[in-house]
Order: sequence, then structure tokens, then C-alpha cells
Amino acid sequence: MIWAVAVLLFGALSWAVGSVVSRRARLPLHSLVAAAWQMLVAGVCCTALGTALGQWPQFHLNANSVGSLAYLVTGGSLLGYTCFIYLLEYVPVAKVSSNAYVNPLVAVLIGILFLHERPRAAEFAGMAAIVIAVFLLTTASVKAKASTAPVEQFEQVPAE
Repeated sequence: MIWAVAVLLFGALSWAVGSVVSRRARLPLHSLVAAAWQMLVAGVCCTALGTALGQWPQFHLNANSVGSLAYLVTGGSLLGYTCFIYLLEYVPVAKVSSNAYVNPLVAVLIGILFLHERPRAAEFAGMAAIVIAVFLLTTASVKAKASTAPVEQFEQVPAE
């Protein structure tokens, strides 16, 4: 159990570090091309790992599983991840990363609409808190601290 928690925390940390680094890194190719390569390599690695672990007997296709896969491929990967990578170029990382808070809320709403789930009052309160927090995060304006030293102090002095 502790290993599972450690892996989840490491995954979240890796995602956060990767988001910050990818915003600052200058790749020799467009960021959307890099995202496509990441998704392709991840798919190949996951398929190879599943094959190595003997997961093929548990793989079954039916209408529900095909629909789920289609949603994950189009909505989760092609649309969601591509938009995330695009936004990293133009929006501060803290605002782009707010999707991590919104995704569970969307999942609960999908469960309510399609699976007729009935959340309790505390869950609705939690969803409202998430919406308010994301609203505050995305509408906040952060001002940079003004430099206390005059600009002339940093000018280069010619070498003698």
C-alpha cells in the first residue's frame, strides 16, 4: 500500500516538474509535436508493459469499453493533453495546472449525469469549494516586486 502512495506522489511530482521545465525549455521542435511523440511513446511502453505482465487475457472489447477508449483517446489525450501543452506556452503554469482540481469535479458531474449517482451534501460543498478556488486562482493578478536598485547600478563598466 505504501508503495502505491509513493508511486502516485512521484507521478504528481514528475508531472509538476515536467510542466515547469517544459515551459522554460527550448526544444528543437514544436511543443505539440513533442506532445505527440510523448503520447506515442507512452502508448508503446504501456502496451509492452501490459504484454510483459500478461494482461491480454483481461482485455475485452464491448460497446462500453470501446466507448470508454474512444473518449480517453480523443477527450483525454488528443484534446485534453494537447490543450494543456498549448496553454503551457501562453498561460502561467499555476493557472494551467488548475485542471488537476477541475478534473475530479468533471468526473463527478459525468457520474451524476450518465450513471445517475447521488453525491452527498459534503461532496457538493467540496465541488463548490473547488470552483471558488479555481475562480480565485485564474482571476488573481500577481504583481512582480519592484527592484530597489537603480538600473544604472547594473550597467556594465568598460574594461580598462
